[in-house]
Amino acid sequence: MRDWPVVRRMMAMRGLRAMLGVPMMRGLLVMRNLPVMPSLWVMHVILVLPLLLLAATPARADWTPLSVKALGALCHATDATKHAECLGYVSGIYDLQFAPKVPAGVCPPANLDPELLAEVVTAYLDTHEDGPAAEAIGQSVVRFFPCGSGAPGGPKKP
Repeated sequence: MRDWPVVRRMMAMRGLRAMLGVPMMRGLLVMRNLPVMPSLWVMHVILVLPLLLLAATPARADWTPLSVKALGALCHATDATKHAECLGYVSGIYDLQFAPKVPAGVCPPANLDPELLAEVVTAYLDTHEDGPAAEAIGQSVVRFFPCGSGAPGGPKKP
């Protein structure tokens, strides 16, 4: 004998599924390809949230570029973390200034690695006045690796 309340619930569920467009197939629910329209509230959140995040980002008016003295202190440090900061900063500025295309007149050696680059930059920093470290890195590469006769690392010009 069938349990009539269970049969009634199953029939009610089949009717509800039919009204919602969800057919019953061997006891499994299969969703039809119905267009899904997000609610208006979700659309507002998607549009407004990026604007709120941009407005909430504080401006860094107190930021100053790294100075020659500060970079020199990092490069001369015996602490491995500070020395790694020096290597990372010098390598990053070198990549920004020289990696896309090395300017004419500059011939860095083929074996130029971050350690050698940091040594060259540190030697330049030790003999020059304070100023922006990024400019000093560029000047050290230009002065230590010129092309032409007597250049320490580049090809010789005829």
